[in-house]
Amino acid sequence: MATIAPGLGLPEPSTLHDYGAIGNLHSVALVSRHGSIDWLCWPRFASPSLLARILDTRTGGHVAIRPEGAGKSHQRYVASTNLLETHFELPHGRRLTVTDFMPVEPEVSEPTRPVLLRGLEATGGEVTVDVELSPRFNYGIEAPRWTGRDDRWSGQSPSGSVWVVSPAPLSPSGGALRGSWTVRPGDGQFLEFGWGPRRPDLEPPERLKSRTIGFWRSWVAAGRSRSSRARDPERTLIERSELVLKLLSQATS
Repeated sequence: MATIAPGLGLPEPSTLHDYGAIGNLHSVALVSRHGSIDWLCWPRFASPSLLARILDTRTGGHVAIRPEGAGKSHQRYVASTNLLETHFELPHGRRLTVTDFMPVEPEVSEPTRPVLLRGLEATGGEVTVDVELSPRFNYGIEAPRWTGRDDRWSGQSPSGSVWVVSPAPLSPSGGALRGSWTVRPGDGQFLEFGWGPRRPDLEPPERLKSRTIGFWRSWVAAGRSRSSRARDPERTLIERSELVLKLLSQATS
């Protein structure tokens, strides 16, 4: 088994109440309100796990973003979408928002370029974040061998490969990539994590975010017959239930 070195002081996984789900209609990830992605099978729903800290904190695998001095945190979805925001309250009135999502390719039968994006936004002052990427292929058995430099890396294993593009330099250590940097108000940074040996020719992250928001809101609008007849808060609950069910469905089914 590939043991993960001690990380960012993350709390032990507790209940599913502490997690939100994101996905691309080919796979689903679970994101903890403490900033760690603790479950992901890639590139398909039925693939072996790549991140499984929710089951095994030592060998499962995770991708974590943790602000220094983190206090309370909570999660919410961007309205009428499956983009998940994790909000951290920090000393001196500062806040960090991490927005997690996977761009959707609804018309392809196989996920050609699975990507997970983590947007970072600070308000009220500068925020220092600690980051750790510790994927573990094939149900936690295989640690990647990292190649690259600075802010661009590729992790190879017998079962597959992943790539990483970071807003700041990362360093390999114990089978993980680690780094720490400052997020300033207005920066709009993104940590990119994808399946495959290298980053494909993708649109800029902000464009992918806008397009993904548009996809989910268009889908909600097209099927609003039931929720539109309900009153708030019932309407919001119905809409969220529909979005979760869609998130768990295969794109071509």
